[in-house]
Amino acid sequence: MLIEPGQVAVVTGAAQGIGRALAAELVGRGASVALVDLHEGGVRQTAGELGDTAVPFVADESATNPGEVTRELLGGSATALSIKTARTGFTTSHRVLAQAEGLGTEVVMGNQIDGQLGTTCTAVFGAAFAATSRRAGELSNFLDMRDDLLTEPLEIRDGTLPIRPGPGLGVEIDPDKLAHYRQD
Repeated sequence: MLIEPGQVAVVTGAAQGIGRALAAELVGRGASVALVDLHEGGVRQTAGELGDTAVPFVADESATNPGEVTRELLGGSATALSIKTARTGFTTSHRVLAQAEGLGTEVVMGNQIDGQLGTTCTAVFGAAFAATSRRAGELSNFLDMRDDLLTEPLEIRDGTLPIRPGPGLGVEIDPDKLAHYRQD
């Protein structure tokens, strides 16, 4: 694992087990770590043990509109948000972001085991706003897939997923692959 001091990592399931061990290893190598878990007590304990470079995040990612966001944050069941454009689209994601900013809540970009097209949507949305572009995102799930719809595959370089120039999202869909995977 190539981690240099000062890099930022996001570890899910950080309250216990492998996630906790990974977070400790990353902090030991000098990284700042966003600790994500639904178990508030455990993730806060982990953060306390790992020091100032480990920041706990507790959230139920089922908040898909500004009303649910407000309820989760003000009710104390979330301390930060992960916006997932595959779940909320661009318009509602923008509304959720505005609500989070209004409530002074940190936001990260994430995905739902999206392919490269979904990951591109999330990355482009995240790059468009200061609040979503200043933190690391959870966008590497596409690396686990054997195939995808894009003519040019996405590539993470030096921990960064570059936004492509061009109209729209800056990507093209391979018509043969689309026909192959089409289910209608």
